[in-house]
Amino acid sequence: MSATGAHQTSVQNDLPTHEAQPTLQRSRVVRLLESPPALLALFIVALCIIFSVLTGSFDTGANAVTIVAGSGVLALVSLGQTFAMISGGFDLSVAGVAPLAAVVFVILSNDGLPATVAIVAVVAIGAAVGLINGAIITWVGINPLITTLGMLSITGGAAYAASSGITVSLNDPGAGFLANPLPANVPVFVVITIVLAIVGWLLLRFTTIGRSIYAVGGNRSAAWLAGIRVNGLTVVVYALCGALAALAGIVVASELLAGSGTVESTVALESIAAVVLGGAALTGGEGTVAGAMLGVLVIGIIGNGLQLIHISSFYQQIATGAILLLAVGSQRLRRLGQHRIRSRAAAHPTAQPGGSAPQEHPQADMRADLTRHDMAGPPPATERDHRPPLGNSKG
Repeated sequence: MSATGAHQTSVQNDLPTHEAQPTLQRSRVVRLLESPPALLALFIVALCIIFSVLTGSFDTGANAVTIVAGSGVLALVSLGQTFAMISGGFDLSVAGVAPLAAVVFVILSNDGLPATVAIVAVVAIGAAVGLINGAIITWVGINPLITTLGMLSITGGAAYAASSGITVSLNDPGAGFLANPLPANVPVFVVITIVLAIVGWLLLRFTTIGRSIYAVGGNRSAAWLAGIRVNGLTVVVYALCGALAALAGIVVASELLAGSGTVESTVALESIAAVVLGGAALTGGEGTVAGAMLGVLVIGIIGNGLQLIHISSFYQQIATGAILLLAVGSQRLRRLGQHRIRSRAAAHPTAQPGGSAPQEHPQADMRADLTRHDMAGPPPATERDHRPPLGNSKG
């Protein structure tokens, strides 16, 4: 072959590469736009623009602090809910744990217990409630919906019983130091929430425990066969969810300087809406802390904006329910679209630049295998939870 022919062949071989670069860039943009956190960020920008046009007091630093502070309680509960939903469940009892924690914190503080000791004790109570939830779900085998719904009734009733159905005032305002303002009028609990969110993000993204939580939510049986302590990890996740809900109740009591059985009664729905809005799947195995926090901001911005334009707060509940339905619906449509794309790609394996066969994707094949495993259904509760996994007692 002459040098000219070899040069032409080289140029021809390079052409698909140069043509593929814009396609690759476009695919990256499409993946970015399909990412729930990215879409939420764009939605937040759109909401801010809309409310800034409707009211001149929205786009101010003071109102930004108000939105962040008003979203702190929901952020704490949603952080725990994120772990629960990624693991394949959810926790409705947070709407009872939060008011119970608020009432117990006020009672303990009024009895002379130091505020820090009271906080530790109340958070421990919330973790104990979560431990009970996790134990019932894993070892008794009751569905998370029924378990946490029953615990919601128990803890909510306990909150009313402990407060005798009335609002209990906090005698020492200093005990509510979590609501004290820092520089820029940012409350203490906001900083604590941000730190906990960063720790949760690092835990899920960079640790074995985080990867195990995703594995349990993606396919519980496969995670068990891989040697993951499925039952113990589930109990820990629900204990964490209960502890964060209790901390949220303490924050509410610190803000109001009182405890009541009626506070944060809608936090369960709102936290699930925020986490789903952030990209979590109701079936488990998906979701991020960043997405959940952005979902919290969306709910907080909508509530704040509606108040500034003098729309009744009752409509915020309507907006929250509508957001939840839209989030689940859009998630379902996105998955159907991705399934159709994969189906077309499987039906036309040679439809690649240059006519070459597509590259293999072991991770996609593994996900397909896990999906088929899910469709077959997990083993019975007694067999799944009590037999030793492959000669090693993993729990």
